[in-house]
Amino acid sequence: MASSSNAPATSEESVHQQQQYGEEKWTASPQKKRKGSPSTWRRNVEKKRRDSGQEYKTYKDITVQARRVGPPCQCPKKCYDLVGDESVKKIFEEYWKMASHNAQSSYLASRVTVKDVIRRYAGPDSKRQHTCEYFVMEWEKHCHDYLEVSRASFDSDTADTAQIK
Repeated sequence: MASSSNAPATSEESVHQQQQYGEEKWTASPQKKRKGSPSTWRRNVEKKRRDSGQEYKTYKDITVQARRVGPPCQCPKKCYDLVGDESVKKIFEEYWKMASHNAQSSYLASRVTVKDVIRRYAGPDSKRQHTCEYFVMEWEKHCHDYLEVSRASFDSDTADTAQIK
């Protein structure tokens, strides 16, 4: 197909000419593409349910039960009795209401302090380098004080042991 110098080139000819001269300019197809909707994808829906503590299914179709408040700890501090039932429920609800992995991680980081070991029972050859202290907010007395609790109590209050190390 011969084209005169005055006539515009057809689309096939212009693509062929662009390829000859090393110009890789491809145009979009004329039909309109559908927009993606990530909020409705199964993977993202299940991730949102997992981050909010609800029942969800893994990618292998295994159903994981919803998060629940754990059992009270049996430590000598009696943390569960010190904090109280209402405060434990409030902490649990507030934690899982965040529904964001990043927000939950920052919450945990703000409630855990890391200190050097004060007393080594195993001697100087111990591998233990630090001690973690766990704090929860007291909601019952309306004074919003932070109480130190054991790790077992902290785990049962948030029902999330995977993020605490």
